[in-house]
Amino acid sequence: MKKLTALFALLCVAFTLLSDDVANASDRRGGRPPQTSSLRKPDGTPVSTLINTNAIAGWIRNDGWSARIPSSGNSGVFYPRGTAGAIFQDGIVWGGNVNDGGSQVLRVGGQTFQIGTVAGRVIDPDGAGRGALPVAANPNDPDVRIYRIRRDFRTVDLKQDAGEVNEKGLSSVTDGDIAAVRAQYATDWVEWPASQGAPYYDANGDGQYTPGFNADGTPKLRPQTGEAFDPAKHADEPGYADADQVIWFVCNDLNVGKTLALYGSNPIGLELQVTLWAYNRTDPLANVYFKAFKFIYKGTPTTPAGSTITDMYVAQWADVDMGDAGDDFAGSDTSLSLVYVYNGDPLDGEYAKFGLKPPAIGYDFLQGPIVAGAPTDSAVFGLKRVRGKKNLPMTAAFYFAAGGTFSDPPFTREGTLQWYNLLRGLTPRDGSPFVHRNFPQLGATKFWLDGDPVAGTGRLDGAIDQPGDRRIGACAGPFTMVLGDTQEVVVGVVAGIGGDYLTSISVMKNNDIAVQNAYNDLFDLPKAPPSPKVKGIALNKQIALDWGSDLGQVRASEDYNRKGYSFEGYNVYQLPSPSATFSQAIRLATYDKEGNGVRTIFDDVFDVSLGIIVRVVKQRGTDSGIQRRLVINEDKVRVAPLVNGQQYYFAVTSYGYNPSDQALTHALESSMQIITVVPKTPDPGFGAISSRFGEELQVANLNQGIQSDGGAVPVMVDPTVATGKTYQVRFRNVQKTFRYP
Repeated sequence: MKKLTALFALLCVAFTLLSDDVANASDRRGGRPPQTSSLRKPDGTPVSTLINTNAIAGWIRNDGWSARIPSSGNSGVFYPRGTAGAIFQDGIVWGGNVNDGGSQVLRVGGQTFQIGTVAGRVIDPDGAGRGALPVAANPNDPDVRIYRIRRDFRTVDLKQDAGEVNEKGLSSVTDGDIAAVRAQYATDWVEWPASQGAPYYDANGDGQYTPGFNADGTPKLRPQTGEAFDPAKHADEPGYADADQVIWFVCNDLNVGKTLALYGSNPIGLELQVTLWAYNRTDPLANVYFKAFKFIYKGTPTTPAGSTITDMYVAQWADVDMGDAGDDFAGSDTSLSLVYVYNGDPLDGEYAKFGLKPPAIGYDFLQGPIVAGAPTDSAVFGLKRVRGKKNLPMTAAFYFAAGGTFSDPPFTREGTLQWYNLLRGLTPRDGSPFVHRNFPQLGATKFWLDGDPVAGTGRLDGAIDQPGDRRIGACAGPFTMVLGDTQEVVVGVVAGIGGDYLTSISVMKNNDIAVQNAYNDLFDLPKAPPSPKVKGIALNKQIALDWGSDLGQVRASEDYNRKGYSFEGYNVYQLPSPSATFSQAIRLATYDKEGNGVRTIFDDVFDVSLGIIVRVVKQRGTDSGIQRRLVINEDKVRVAPLVNGQQYYFAVTSYGYNPSDQALTHALESSMQIITVVPKTPDPGFGAISSRFGEELQVANLNQGIQSDGGAVPVMVDPTVATGKTYQVRFRNVQKTFRYP
């Protein structure tokens, strides 16, 4: 890390949140103070937020300032989530020859240590017709902000999210902090800026974003595959790629002061729409978040119709700090379109504080700009196939080291020239081809460090510069944009952690293969069956869990069958805290389908300590049969009887099974929806509880006169609320009532 602050301990792999520790270090940009900001504008609208739904978390701001903590300017991408910083800053950079009549033809823009963009879209009433000239939106307008949504915002435990957003330890998070985060999710769901270009699912097909909510405040979602639209149940839904969390904002390069301060270039007139998304999963996709950059060439107020940008390139740039900034190496893998950073030493001081070996993290250039192709070619744009086109691959991958052979381009017009060389895979100062000085026999290359650090072969970092502070970039081009054109690139920020610093590279690449497969399938991903809806019932020194009363949710879980995965069973867990993870969970029971022969489910996974593929147990079923309730008498966390007045934490998950050898994983388990239950004696005046949870009640004459081979048997689900009530049982043409007790 360049600076230490808000060191959150590992939550996703069984560590405890630590307190903040703040210290300052030298600034890489020649003594300039870090560009810090608050989370919100004076009117309260958010400008910065976190993508943080799985094992990797990263900050982003609505002008494109990315991977930096807003309050301090410190490293702002954390992996594993809650531990040390892995990326100090990143951004997207572009450059090309702008043919709009201006004297400055070659121009470069984007975001590095300086930010050449400002928040807001380009308002272009007549498009490329130039009848009305484009102007930038006012950054102070309330809708010029950052938006973040997730489907489960009403019910999910947001304590960790609130702690991260507010840079607090879990012990300092208040109910008000959590409520504020939940309220912002709700606001962003309602105010999702679809009219500005934010992606959404048009469930009713009317071309307008019209969200809806159920009586309990949960949002109505779009119909599932094969399900007809029903306005009573469904509504338009914000989001993208069927992701569990999505962030969207828009910025532009029309501010001449910003673009000149970056690398001395004039504005081009680009609107940049940015979508980030991630999946709350337990497979390799838990280690990645995605970024889509949509470029729209709208021009400046002086751009004439027919203007073009030729020989244009785009790059994903990053200053990657794997914990300590001063001990890193860089690399690339052309077979995966991947640039990455790994530790140059076996240990890293920052990760050692968490008892971890250093991870590896990189950027997979999943989708390059779209260009003309052969009739048989197929490109991807907006997660749809486009025939007769193709996506450019990663065409160059560079690195440079602070103070090394190659270093940061200056924030002057010379920086434009140096950056354009880098975009084309050339050395920055003179534009000559890159030749690794320790491997001259390998010749010139646009992929500077394409060797294999694990095998110790090919062009490797360390043979030129010592371990230190690294920048990396993945590029694609050339392509042309005509005024009014739109281009899109997609990048995955992917990480992995292993048993040592080199094994982490292999784990990261193994995760990246799953990332690439997900993209190839256009993110039509298999999912676990929906989580059951669990009710916790507080009894005297006893707790009952019931997840069978909501018949609709039972059907949603147990009838699940999609993309080869069908419902197989339930797992019941006790947790040590309301923010605990699977690694901390104690499994109390598994109830799986009876008699189908599916018991223990195995998967072949990459073992982080051995560096090889090994077979592991994913689920332990017994063909026991499905149950939907459980009575708990013992605290398995403390190994003691339950105590009245003590908080206990439980979750029930569902899991699905796919027997195919081609499956990404054979078992998919739903996320844990943790509930809190406090055992207690009956409330004063309630009286004695006459029945036990799960007891079959004996009701005289209940089935008398029913024309059926079967009958109804009342079962006590919640004895704390049942006393003194009248109940009704309806058969087809007969209605029965009884009073309990």
